[in-house]
Amino acid sequence: AQVACVAVLLVPFLTTLDPRAAVKGSRDPLGAQVIWTRLGRNVVTNLTTVTTSANDFNTLLLGIYFAQRLDAGAAQPEVFLRWEQVAAYSRIKYGIPGGPALRGVERVRRNLEGASRVDISAHSVDQILSDQKMYGLWGLYLGAARASGFIEEDAVRLTPAADAYVTSAFGDVLEHRTAIMNLVRQERSKLHLESKHSNLCVTVGKALSQIPQGLREPLWNALVANEHSSNVEQRQLAKLLEDPETLTDDEFSRAFVLRLQSAAQSHGYDELRRRIERIIACESVLAPASAALGFILSCNRLLVADIVDSLNEQWSDGSHIQLDVFRTLGEEIGTAVSSAEVNDLWQRAAACLRECNYDLLIRALVDINRLVMRSRGGAPWIEIKAERLEVNIPGEGSALPDKDALPELWRYPYFLHSIQSIAWQLKAG
Repeated sequence: AQVACVAVLLVPFLTTLDPRAAVKGSRDPLGAQVIWTRLGRNVVTNLTTVTTSANDFNTLLLGIYFAQRLDAGAAQPEVFLRWEQVAAYSRIKYGIPGGPALRGVERVRRNLEGASRVDISAHSVDQILSDQKMYGLWGLYLGAARASGFIEEDAVRLTPAADAYVTSAFGDVLEHRTAIMNLVRQERSKLHLESKHSNLCVTVGKALSQIPQGLREPLWNALVANEHSSNVEQRQLAKLLEDPETLTDDEFSRAFVLRLQSAAQSHGYDELRRRIERIIACESVLAPASAALGFILSCNRLLVADIVDSLNEQWSDGSHIQLDVFRTLGEEIGTAVSSAEVNDLWQRAAACLRECNYDLLIRALVDINRLVMRSRGGAPWIEIKAERLEVNIPGEGSALPDKDALPELWRYPYFLHSIQSIAWQLKAG
């Protein structure tokens, strides 16, 4: 019989989803992050899942430009946090209506209600996010900016090319350099948005809420094509994204990835096409496996046989599972998960999804979760005892996607969402 369940977001919110960042906390119960991250990095080498705003990169570069001139050549976080606040208040107060969102917008709007001046400081009471250093641009964008050739490797300092970009692109903002540096050098200062700092705020607000045509090419070369990197495939991907037939919108979906694959084939980019094909095949397994786990997490104390009946009733079609290509990923998945046993279980789960063997699928997913959580020093979320499911992590499960939706199901970004977002802003937005 069909088992009732309620929805939950199983895909974790993680900041830098990158091979250089270890998984922390108890999210990602199947350890899928290291798998899709590894495959995604074969195509997009610089962006992370949260670096999706070209305006935020501009804000970062301007802030480092000012901060490094106050801190003996290398930017310090406290100075940057103050600049980020100046930029945020200016964008909300004077930015172009309908411009891109910014981090900390709720606190910024609240602090501006009925106020003509606000405090600027790195103290927690004045920060525009709960932890501005971690969740603001300093914490989320520095790594991507460095990987894009904007930041030096040994210190938080602009590369000569990035310094020249800021100087040429933001001359109007730099006319207020003295006033800005006076604001951000002090431990706490007052930003007067409607009096002595109004011209400064108007200039900053407008400059950081749009991307003039003249700034788009250098940003494209650094962020989309990543010319700083030796990755030929990303530069080829950037060529594909210049085509409006490929970059039709900024909504990330399986259809977008399929367009990339088709365009790569048409252009003769064989290696890029192969890498995208591997991503599509991987997601054909990861997405339904994650959906199945979300469902069985709602089935505490139920017999495995009853859960199998529900899966058979709801799905019973594995034709969309690209098993042959997924099997070629074995070595790469094994390296990503650092476990031959987990790799074998993923291969078994893929075969079970293809063959609609949901009894063995459930057991494979339970075993993957057990091994993943053990590697993190934690307890399994779910166990099978006397042929009943024991859910150890309290919380909600999720409903199974409809059978018709399965072929289009897509759960993980592979960093393709970020490059699509940036490309859309620079080309079509």
